[in-house]
Amino acid sequence: MFATRPRDAPGAGPIGACAEPASPLAGLPEFESAVAFGVVRTAEGGLRRLAPFEILWRDGRFCGDAGGAWAALRAGAVEWHVHLLARDAAARRIVLDDFSA
Repeated sequence: MFATRPRDAPGAGPIGACAEPASPLAGLPEFESAVAFGVVRTAEGGLRRLAPFEILWRDGRFCGDAGGAWAALRAGAVEWHVHLLARDAAARRIVLDDFSA
């Protein structure tokens, strides 16, 4: 199961509208835990998935892989695609390893 949340879609929230106001991670959905991908638009108008990273939110604060999220934003991510099937840390590690290979 994937949930797509474009950064510029209504209800997605602009960058910076997070619990920490200056945080560019604001567009990340607040799933307790998941694997996410930033997605960029290609020159041909298609979408290309970037490296996966782990989302973890605790009490409204992002505790996941901030480096992975920042890398996606620096690469020009326009959407977040979130993989919700990995229910625990071990399953998320398998998904991360699989998509990183």
